[in-house]
Amino acid sequence: MKGTDGKATTIVVIAIAAFAAIAAVLAIAWSKGKLDPDMARSAGQIEASYAAAKAAGLPLTQDELEADLRVPDEVNAALVIIPLIQEMPSGLEGPILTPSEETIQLIANHQTDLDEIAEASKFSGWFIDHDYDQGAYTKFPEYALLKNASKLLSARAVQSAKNGDTEAALADLLATRRLGEHLSTSPTIIGFLVGSAINSIALAGAETIGSIWSDQPDNLRQLKTELTASRFSLDVVTSMRGDFYMGLAIGRNLDLHGGIEVMRSDDVWELPIDADKLRREGLPPGRDEKALLNRHLQIWGGLYAEISTHPEKITDAPHELNRDFGEEQVIRKPSYDLTELTIPP
Repeated sequence: MKGTDGKATTIVVIAIAAFAAIAAVLAIAWSKGKLDPDMARSAGQIEASYAAAKAAGLPLTQDELEADLRVPDEVNAALVIIPLIQEMPSGLEGPILTPSEETIQLIANHQTDLDEIAEASKFSGWFIDHDYDQGAYTKFPEYALLKNASKLLSARAVQSAKNGDTEAALADLLATRRLGEHLSTSPTIIGFLVGSAINSIALAGAETIGSIWSDQPDNLRQLKTELTASRFSLDVVTSMRGDFYMGLAIGRNLDLHGGIEVMRSDDVWELPIDADKLRREGLPPGRDEKALLNRHLQIWGGLYAEISTHPEKITDAPHELNRDFGEEQVIRKPSYDLTELTIPP
C-alpha cells in the first residue's frame, strides 16, 4: 500500500508540475496574443476587409496608388524644381518676410534658381516617384527644401514690393502659392500639410506686401485679384490614399520588419531589410500580422468612405475614430496595435 501511495503521490506531483508548466506557456502565449480570440477573429476577417478596400477604390499596390498621379514629363514641375532646390539652403527657421542681410545675400546667390523655380511652378503637373512600399520608412527629403525655397521666393516678393517692382512681387508671390498647390496634391497627409504650410507662407507674404502697398490702391486691387484667381482647393482625399497604402505596406511586411515592437521603436529609422525583399502585393502569411492589418483596413476604409463624402470632416477624424472604435477598446485589444501607428494623430 505504501508503495502504491508513494507512486500515486509522485503521479500527482508530476501532474501538478505539468499543469503549472502548461499554464505558464498559455499565459505567455496569451500575453503575446497567440491565443487571444480577438486576434483569431480579426485574422479571420482579413479577406473580407481586403476585398472591401478594393471595392472602395483604395490602392492595394503602389501602381494603383500612382495610377492617377503620374503626369507627362513635359508638364511635371517636380522634374525641374527638385534638382534646383538640392543646392539651396535648408533649415531656414521662421518667417523671413523682413529680409535680413543674410536672407538678401541668399536671394542674390540663388536668383537664377529662384527664377527657374518660379517659371517651372507654372507647369500643370507634379509627380515624384517614391517607394511607398517602404511604409513608415519612406523618406520625403524634398519637403523641407521646398519650404525653404518658398520662404526665399516670398521674401524676394517682399523685397521687390519695397523696391517698387510690382510685377516681380506678384510673380514670386503667385509662384510660391503654386508650389503650395502642387505639394497639396501629394498622396500623403504630410505632403498635404507641407502644401498647406507653403500656401500660408505665400499668404503671409501677401499680407506684408499689402502693408507696403497700403497707399497704392491700384496695386492693392491687383494683389486681391491675383490672390482670388489663384485660390485652390485642398485635396485631402488623395492624401489619405497614400497614408492608407503605407499602412498596408507596413502590415504586409510587419514580420520582415521585425514585428510591431520594432515598428514602435524610435531607434529604427532606416528600412531594416533590402527593399527588393519587400512584399509588394497580397497579404502577410502570419495569422497575427493578418489580424493587425485587418484592423488597419477596417478603420481606414471607414474613415476614407466618410471623408470622401464629407471632406470637411477631416478635422473630426480622431474624434470619429474614438467614437466608432473606442479608445479603451483599441488600447486593450492586441489586434489594434498597428492602428496606433497608422491612424493620423
